[in-house]
Amino acid sequence: MSDAVRSYWDSQAGTFDAEADHGLLDPAVREAWAELLLPLMPGPGCDVADLGCGTGSLSLLLGEAGHHVWGVGCVRSNGGQGADQTGGGGRAR
Repeated sequence: MSDAVRSYWDSQAGTFDAEADHGLLDPAVREAWAELLLPLMPGPGCDVADLGCGTGSLSLLLGEAGHHVWGVGCVRSNGGQGADQTGGGGRAR
């Protein structure tokens, strides 16, 4: 990844989850994502790699549904932000 791309996403990290579909902070948006993703997943307890996880909002959604999620991202300033914004209730790592 180029420094310019990394720099762009680093600059977006602080407010990224404030966008309507990004942070899943709106209960209706969160439910819509759950209805889309969860039926595609095997039963709870499967291992999931969320590659390019950003702030981790989808990782946490899957973790809260009982999956073992490893979120992998390359933006330095996102570390732990998703867990912070959702109260840390998920099981994403």
